[in-house]
Amino acid sequence: MIAFRCGGFDDSQLKDAIAIYNEPADLLAHYDTSPLATKAMTSK
Repeated sequence: MIAFRCGGFDDSQLKDAIAIYNEPADLLAHYDTSPLATKAMTSK
């Protein structure tokens, strides 16, 4: 699970996430190092 803090959640509530971003734009800005990019690279 990838989680976002923008929903009013703090890190302790998101502890099971494999990655935590402040908002969707934060994920987009760091996409190349995100779990999504890693998964896409290993699937090819």
